[in-house]
Amino acid sequence: MKKRGILLTIVLAMTMMLAACGNNSQSLEGKWVGSLDVTKQFEDGIKAAHPDLASYTDFEDLVFVMDISFVEGQMAIEVQQESIDAFNENFAEGMEAIAEGYWTAGLASMDMTLEEAIYESGMTEEAYLEHIYKETGIDKMIEGMTDITNSTLDRLSKMKGTYTTPVDKELRLYHTEEEYESMEYGFKGKNLNITIHGDNFTLFIMCEKAK
Repeated sequence: MKKRGILLTIVLAMTMMLAACGNNSQSLEGKWVGSLDVTKQFEDGIKAAHPDLASYTDFEDLVFVMDISFVEGQMAIEVQQESIDAFNENFAEGMEAIAEGYWTAGLASMDMTLEEAIYESGMTEEAYLEHIYKETGIDKMIEGMTDITNSTLDRLSKMKGTYTTPVDKELRLYHTEEEYESMEYGFKGKNLNITIHGDNFTLFIMCEKAK
């Protein structure tokens, strides 16, 4: 019985040592590629503010991709320009689909197609789309959502400085020696998750090691 007890103790000790080694290997240090997907947030925002547009709201890939580095106590984030361009294009296409869907449904009630309405207006398709934006108030919505996009990019671009992790799962990014903001972080397998809390928003960045 004693030998069995000793053996069990050794097995448990080895298991704990292996678990500890696994935790120690999870380090922020290095270069990462992060993805911030705000597709659902944009869709939910429109549906909540304008329920009549819900059935026409279907964005695709509103994602910012960024290079994130934690190297020798320094953190830096750089959003990839290609992802900004793709975001803007997908956002424009999504808003256009909302406007066209909503307007087409209204025209259908008058037994008219969108093509017929454009022809009768004497406008170009692009000019008519701008007309739809103005008449439905979608132009103001675009302005507001663009402001959100720009403020998000501005916030991310300013996230540079020294960092420490004084508390478990908390990352402190110091802009100066005294001014810092706290972010949560955690690992899922080999991937790193960073959560940034603001006054009226939460940014969730999923990261994988850069190749």
